[in-house]
Amino acid sequence: MAGRTEPHYLDATDPQRTQAMVETLPQHFRINRDEIAHDVIDGEVILINTLSGFYYSLRGSAVALWGEIEDGRSLDGLSDWAAGRYGLGRDAATGAVEDFVATLVADRVLLPADGPAPAGIERRTPPAAPDEPFSPPVVERFTEMQDLLTLDPIHEVDDLGWPHAAHKLE
Repeated sequence: MAGRTEPHYLDATDPQRTQAMVETLPQHFRINRDEIAHDVIDGEVILINTLSGFYYSLRGSAVALWGEIEDGRSLDGLSDWAAGRYGLGRDAATGAVEDFVATLVADRVLLPADGPAPAGIERRTPPAAPDEPFSPPVVERFTEMQDLLTLDPIHEVDDLGWPHAAHKLE
C-alpha cells in the first residue's frame, strides 16, 4: 500500500474532535511498547508503529508531554503539569492535553491502563527547557515508508535480500 509523500497532520487542537472522544479518554494510559518504538532525535520525538508502518513526529509541547507520559503521569496529572509548566489556564492546558492524548489513543500509540505506570521505566525524552514557551502539541503521521517498515526482512524478501520484497503470486 503506497503512502502519502506529504505528512498527515493529526492536529491536537482540531475543533472538530468530538467531545465524546475526549470524554471517553482513560485517566491512566501506557505507551503501546509492543507496537511502538520511539526515540528523541534533534529535539523531536520520533515514533514508529512496527505493525502499521506509520511513523510519527511529535513537536512543540508534544515533546515535553511525551516525556511526562513516559514518567507515567495520568491525564489529570498531565493537565496540571502543563498548566504549571507553561503558565496556562487550567481549561487551556486540559484542552491541549486531552486532544493530544486522544490523537495518540485513536492511533493506538497509547493504550488504556488500569492504574499509574510502574516505576523504573526508562525515560528517553529530556525534560523541557525551563524557558521554553508553550506551543500547541503537534503530531504528524507519515505513511510513505509503510511498505518498507512492515517488510519482514527474514521471510518476505527475494533472492536479492533486504530491502527487496518477494513478489507475491496472486
